[in-house]
Amino acid sequence: MGLAAIQNNVANAPVYPGAPDLSFWVSADDSQKTFNGSDLSQFDDLSSNGKNLTPGTAAAQPAFTSGSANGKPSLTFAGTEYMINAALSLTQPYTVFIAAKSTVTAAYMMDSNSATRGAAGFNLTGGGKFDAFAGASLSSTFRDDGKTHLYGALFNGASSQLYVDGIADGAGNAGADALTGINLGISVGAVQGMVGTISELALYDRELSFSERKTIEAYLTHKWGIIK
Repeated sequence: MGLAAIQNNVANAPVYPGAPDLSFWVSADDSQKTFNGSDLSQFDDLSSNGKNLTPGTAAAQPAFTSGSANGKPSLTFAGTEYMINAALSLTQPYTVFIAAKSTVTAAYMMDSNSATRGAAGFNLTGGGKFDAFAGASLSSTFRDDGKTHLYGALFNGASSQLYVDGIADGAGNAGADALTGINLGISVGAVQGMVGTISELALYDRELSFSERKTIEAYLTHKWGIIK
């Protein structure tokens, strides 16, 4: 493909299941993508908000890897690649889902893009624990095993919740910070970059009902071949 930009056709883009108030949605399988050779130079937001992701630097473009998760494509990160959107902004409560596979035990899947950090979203830390941070740290009992998992969180101050593969795995205080911009694949401080793959990310601008959350979890675990 050389350096030519090639975009896939999403004239009939899918509708994300389960709930209204979808603020942001990217999927390696569905999003419109712009390529630079085998690397991704733009990852389009499938919600109605147009918060597309672009690489943080010219050298930070993640690779687009076909067939890496349940026969579907994913973005591949090797520790220094990341994509950003500085305009995305969410105040609590909000709900996040990310389908990803990490091959290291300390890695940021998602972080704020703000210098004040804000909500750090998701990272694996402390021997592979799933951790959410929005001014305070909330950790799961889960330990990463190098497989694709669905990580979910409700950011809602002292009533925050964590989910792994649709199963509740942590509740308590994650802090009350807003999400100000987004870094996909690295922290705002450019440390602990993701080593592995990210397949899909969705953010809702509110707390979801139980049935809404279960519908979305069922869709994503089936789509990405995640076994509970």
